[in-house]
Amino acid sequence: MTPTPREMDRLRVLLNALSDGQLDAAGRLALRTMLRDDAAARLYYLKHMALHAALRARNQTLRLKAGAASAWRATEDSRINFMPTLSRASRRSVWYASAALIALAVTAWFLFVPETRTPTPQSSHAPASVAMLSDASSDAVFESGDQALGADLIAGPIRLVSGKAQIMFKSTAVVDLTGPCEFEMTGPNSGRLSRGAISALVRTEAHGFFVDLPGGVRLVDLGTQFAADVDAAGDARIEVTQGRVRIDLLGASGLMRSVALAAGDRGRSERTVAGAKVYVDRAIAVVNASFEKDGDGPHGRAPSGWQATLPARTYVHDHASDDAQVDGAVDGQYVGTINAAVPGRDDRNGPPPALYQNLDARAVPECVYTLSVAVGRRADYDKLKQPPTRWGLRIEDAQTDEVLAEAVGIAEPAGVMADQSVQWTADAAHADHPLRIRLLNMIPYGASGGKVIFDHVRLNIESQMNQNPTFKENLP
Repeated sequence: MTPTPREMDRLRVLLNALSDGQLDAAGRLALRTMLRDDAAARLYYLKHMALHAALRARNQTLRLKAGAASAWRATEDSRINFMPTLSRASRRSVWYASAALIALAVTAWFLFVPETRTPTPQSSHAPASVAMLSDASSDAVFESGDQALGADLIAGPIRLVSGKAQIMFKSTAVVDLTGPCEFEMTGPNSGRLSRGAISALVRTEAHGFFVDLPGGVRLVDLGTQFAADVDAAGDARIEVTQGRVRIDLLGASGLMRSVALAAGDRGRSERTVAGAKVYVDRAIAVVNASFEKDGDGPHGRAPSGWQATLPARTYVHDHASDDAQVDGAVDGQYVGTINAAVPGRDDRNGPPPALYQNLDARAVPECVYTLSVAVGRRADYDKLKQPPTRWGLRIEDAQTDEVLAEAVGIAEPAGVMADQSVQWTADAAHADHPLRIRLLNMIPYGASGGKVIFDHVRLNIESQMNQNPTFKENLP
């Protein structure tokens, strides 16, 4: 949580006293309590000490105090939400100079260990630290016992039994761990994930940061935010949420193959006796995929980017309106709806009501295409005893109009949107043919309660980078 203005004022007073070497025992206790109980206060503390250390490194004269106060006032409007945090919704990155990292570790020792302990100068033969523990949740449990915030970490494994923790490398790369997790720091700008989930935030200063996964798979930062999850079998899932990441496949003779992933792309690896099979999953652009472009409309015509077999039966509605009645749209506020054909107005023998879109994508042999769509049924349909809400999804060849893959089903329970999907593996016969996707209302002609609700349309292409000869490498 964010401290109140009064708490922030108190925190600033304590931190200024700490920076000036004037914090007494009562102040140390108050600061320890505040930092222990409030993650946002801890992050503000790290920011303050980073700035103090940077100023101290540049100015060793008696003017330090005035310079620090001036610099701090210049950054007073900068809120703590840019600091690293374990919250997925508000995670940000932080980048400190080497002097700042050393100061943070020393100050953390001063704050969190008993006052009777005397720090021992580090031996010249002691292992050099490569990172520090920059945050930990209150329920974090480490296999090696308690870890102090700000503690130096040398190269080697860190095993998080439960909870969450955060590591800041000397390079300024930040890695969040979610327990149970086995992670190893292999250097000041690299690590190895053996089991569990991590997310990494890497800025320009740490360009080239990499994480090794089982089976000879390496994730190399290209200026980004990414996540990886390794299960007990050594199989991994990778997702790029910002920027780009390069996946390197390493063999006995070195680098075998590489591919770059952009934000929104995903990958997975399957550990094998010979190493790993690596698959890359990229999104294919779908226009107006969540029906947000038109607002609460259009009514009786196809939404932007789509075409309709029966335009008069297609609508866009607010998900909470009487016309939709679903608990929530999967992506955004609006949903697309397709009504059943109406006797006397629509041809009984005509095509089923549908929305379709011709894509700027062509079939690549051996690649797997997956169409995923959230599908729902109006909340009042069960109470009104309306017939089952039957939906259909298709992947089509836009050149020949051939149906390449189709899935049909019944949307249930009422009032809930649920993901449905259909998959197709491209073959040589359809190589380079343009693709089309289609969403269908499969409710019988003239049936009452004949509305199907759609949202969050996605088409992904997955290819195995090890073997597929048509795999499109995208090296930076």
